[in-house]
Amino acid sequence: MAGSNSTRCCRCFVSTTISLGLAALFMWLRNCGITYSIDEFYVPALNKTANQSRNTTIAFDLKMENRCKYKGIYYDAINVSLYYGQSRSIFVGNVSIPGFYQGHDNKAHRKESVKSEGVPWKTALRSNGSKAVFRVDLGMVVRYKIMASKSKLHNVRVGGAVEVDAEGKKANKKGIKLISKAPQQGRYSPCVPMFLLSVLLFCW
Repeated sequence: MAGSNSTRCCRCFVSTTISLGLAALFMWLRNCGITYSIDEFYVPALNKTANQSRNTTIAFDLKMENRCKYKGIYYDAINVSLYYGQSRSIFVGNVSIPGFYQGHDNKAHRKESVKSEGVPWKTALRSNGSKAVFRVDLGMVVRYKIMASKSKLHNVRVGGAVEVDAEGKKANKKGIKLISKAPQQGRYSPCVPMFLLSVLLFCW
């Protein structure tokens, strides 16, 4: 009987150790940093120092940074929508960026331009020192690659506001980070039930 109890305790210890290690590994892979930001944003029609009022295109540089050491990302087409005003009151235009694969610990840039429509240029130019505000929204479907396996499809929606100065450029010299538009809810981690289940199975 003593030997049986000793064996069970040993199995429980080994199971707990392995489960904790796997939980830590999956949480580390899950929480590594993937960020989206606008590095450049130029609106020629708002450049008061140059006569480009007829050029209504908007150019931007989208930066996608995957700081994960062991997780790549498969992107389907990335849909970029532009709006005038903080509250997305006026739709400006959109563009679709072709899908691609981004390797782990990698930075990617996509420079695109949108032919705008509906922007109240006279109002934007008469800002009297205030800055015109545009909204950039991204919508995409991604699949993560961890080692040799691929995850299920995930919908990603991020966005942010970009202020434009009197030269038609992004007022903030730093990149504008695009924030997730998903509601902030309690995070559910599958590692916890997996851990408990494995402990029960090995210790039964």
